[in-house]
Amino acid sequence: MIGEILGEKYLVEEEVGQGGMSIVYRGVDTVLKRPVAIKVLHPHLSSRKDSRERFEREAQAIAKLSHPNILQIFDFSEADDHKSFIVTEFIRGSTVRDFIDAYPVQFPEIAAMMGVELCGALEHAHELGIIHRDIKPENVMVCDDGVLKLMDFGIAQIVGSHTMTVTGTLLGSPAHMSPEMIEGLPLDFRADVFSLGTLIYFCATGELPFTGPNPPLVLKAILEGDYVPAEMANPRVGRSLSRLLDRCLARHMEDRFSSATELKDALLELLADVDLARIADWLPEFFVAPAALQERMRPHLLQALERRGRESLRAKRVASALEYFNRVLAIEPEHEVVLGLIRRIDRRRKLVVYGMGTIALLLSGAAIYYASNLPDAPTPKPTVAAADPILVAYESARTDGASLADDTRASVVAVASRVSDAKAKSYEAVVEAWVTVASARDVAEIDLDAAAAAAARSDRDAGRTRPPRGVPDAGPGADGSDGPARPAAKPVSLRFRVNQPVATIEVGGRVYSRGQWSLGITMPAGPIRYVVRHPDCQTRRGTIVADGVSPVVDVKVNLVWKPAFLLVRDKGGDTGASVQVSTGDVVVTGKVGRRMEIPIGNDP
Repeated sequence: MIGEILGEKYLVEEEVGQGGMSIVYRGVDTVLKRPVAIKVLHPHLSSRKDSRERFEREAQAIAKLSHPNILQIFDFSEADDHKSFIVTEFIRGSTVRDFIDAYPVQFPEIAAMMGVELCGALEHAHELGIIHRDIKPENVMVCDDGVLKLMDFGIAQIVGSHTMTVTGTLLGSPAHMSPEMIEGLPLDFRADVFSLGTLIYFCATGELPFTGPNPPLVLKAILEGDYVPAEMANPRVGRSLSRLLDRCLARHMEDRFSSATELKDALLELLADVDLARIADWLPEFFVAPAALQERMRPHLLQALERRGRESLRAKRVASALEYFNRVLAIEPEHEVVLGLIRRIDRRRKLVVYGMGTIALLLSGAAIYYASNLPDAPTPKPTVAAADPILVAYESARTDGASLADDTRASVVAVASRVSDAKAKSYEAVVEAWVTVASARDVAEIDLDAAAAAAARSDRDAGRTRPPRGVPDAGPGADGSDGPARPAAKPVSLRFRVNQPVATIEVGGRVYSRGQWSLGITMPAGPIRYVVRHPDCQTRRGTIVADGVSPVVDVKVNLVWKPAFLLVRDKGGDTGASVQVSTGDVVVTGKVGRRMEIPIGNDP
């Protein structure tokens, strides 16, 4: 067809691609002198007169589409033309499939932004009663200016349901087809919601949700709803986006979003949660300079997720806080502030457990006491000594608060005092008291830790030294100005012995290498906190109380390996099979499609 003129004014110049339904050519509008794309349907799809008439009727409807994210249609063939073709704007760029293969998405929020843009295109089409029917990464173009263009609107509808097979295969893309389309049921706009969900899933994880070695097994997986949740396929995908995609990919239409508008609103709400709702400030740059954009997005996401997690923790929504913190660690596994928060959450939970045990002990003691005082009781009355758990929580908060700032300490003690004054009697009230006090103390401590770290960095940059938190400054009298002078504590030298020589150690806000920590780190006497890090081992923290009597303190630290994670997938689509992994004396059992934690010894 090269050199042929279609529609009396479109010169065919070069073939640029083809698929199961058509061949695409680059051409020229000889009247308007502009480049165009000419999509010519295969002869077996447009050989009958009734098919050509249907093509003309549907093409007229699709030509009414006018949206920035929809490929513009200029012209189309008429019923009496010997070939069926559509003339569109010519796009310079690449498909989403090719772009994502070349520049994988590091942060799933980018995939959500793409979903918002495409939802806008679908909104416009659905208002005109047009269903796309074939949404897939290959049918979305990324223009050179960073704009997404959805192509091939209504092609499946133009061809007609009576030609839904092409040389023995379904017309369309099996991996993106909705269950009702596979079953030949009537379609509505929710079929496009399903297909768009597969596209967002692909962009967010780099994989398709429904896979198999051949099309029949792919279709079987779709009909059975058999896929790995997005948050398991990519740990950076949060639970909120994963659940949103689960709703898009629901087996039954009534369980999906009812419209593209509803899906778009859900995506925008998800993006607003991390301050990314202004898509125009981010998405175009990703398509023009993907590496630079993702580098810019990283600190923004870390800050937003940490802030949301802390807000949830203050509101005692622990599950929500952990969801945010897990996303932070998926981006930056050694994020110190978030690791500290998670440790405090774990400590608080242990505190609740201990509180439950104390309450159980009190109740048991009361029962024994009561039984021992029954008439004719032959056994002597036992003595049960147990502290009031509410007062224990109060005293713990008051004691721990001694090292906190005045306003923070007052806040924690006030909470504990109110709890103590309430004299709660019920089991639930005591547990709630325990959680309230521990939560207030944990949040206060991490705030102070962050402030101390910032002060240490500032002092280090200025060439000053500052004792760790918990070690008092010299204060009045140190220089003879006010009050009696206090004797200066002798400094101590900390010599670390670590079983991993490439580890780094942080003491007093400064990081030391092996050449420094093995010879000795000089610090003022008092409580000294240290952190030992290694990229392949679990971080170890500790506190040394140096009294200044011993000039040298030896600290031995044994690091342990971080666990590995194993995810086994069955290409046949089976997710119910069991998996057993043996590592030395440890045997780990799991399921296909689910991550398994594999321990790696204790001594690097």
